[in-house]
Amino acid sequence: MRLAVLACLDGDAANDNHVRIPSAAIKAGLDTSVADLSSIRLRDQRVECTDRHGGRLDVSAFDWIWLLGFGARRTFLDRMQLLRSVDRGQFVNSVEAFVQWHGKPAWLLSELGPLFPETMASESVSDLLHVIRSGGTWVLKPTAGSFGCGIRRVDASTANLERCLEQALQHGLVMLQRYVSGAKEHRWLMSDGCVMGAYQKRKGTQLKGNLSAGAMAAVAEPSEGETHMACEIAKQLPGMGIRFATVDSIGWHLLDVNFVNPGWLQTFESLTGNDLTPAALHFLTDRPAKSDPR
Repeated sequence: MRLAVLACLDGDAANDNHVRIPSAAIKAGLDTSVADLSSIRLRDQRVECTDRHGGRLDVSAFDWIWLLGFGARRTFLDRMQLLRSVDRGQFVNSVEAFVQWHGKPAWLLSELGPLFPETMASESVSDLLHVIRSGGTWVLKPTAGSFGCGIRRVDASTANLERCLEQALQHGLVMLQRYVSGAKEHRWLMSDGCVMGAYQKRKGTQLKGNLSAGAMAAVAEPSEGETHMACEIAKQLPGMGIRFATVDSIGWHLLDVNFVNPGWLQTFESLTGNDLTPAALHFLTDRPAKSDPR
């Protein structure tokens, strides 16, 4: 069984997945290659990439392909078009999922939509102002942001509210999500339709729940009801082309799904001393690849 891990290898990595996952795969007996996303190209009528040793690899020849990250934004769509041409179900997270499900509004229109707190998205300052002034506290966030950037809590009394919205809209469509208080926030790891575990997220001083933006992680003890909800969410993800992801929840609400390159495994091991990477990669060896889950 052959696995290709395509990751962003230049610059500072957000986590150790590009090392952790190939290492665990090799120990599990998979013939594993690692290549930079920027090396994907069309050559000799096939989609190729270059491994870390300079070798040319035919992307279509792999049994499993694991994308870790988007790569350069300016060439993202071109890269996805090339990879989509060889997608026969062997991608851990499908190319279609990278295009369709990274933007947060898409989740609100899916079968999981009812689990989210009240949410709206718009590029109109007047629309956003109307919702905020209708009452309550809201979380302002970008529709496709990551690492906790651009997130803040607002209400009708927020100083310079209109200016704040104008600045947020400079980067694209923004969302307003009803603020949920009084419940613990958890981050769950989902692997091939199963829940692998969870840790608690404690927000930093600026409401940011992402660990890279100042939030903290702690050992979690989710309730039976919270665990049941997480299991039901996990069962639906493979049908959306997503075999490996993290899910953020608070109480009975779903907040976010991250499948691009979540750093859950590294964080969980630092908290508990337990490395769940081999268990999370069970699907790579449990059954044949190239069976499209969608």
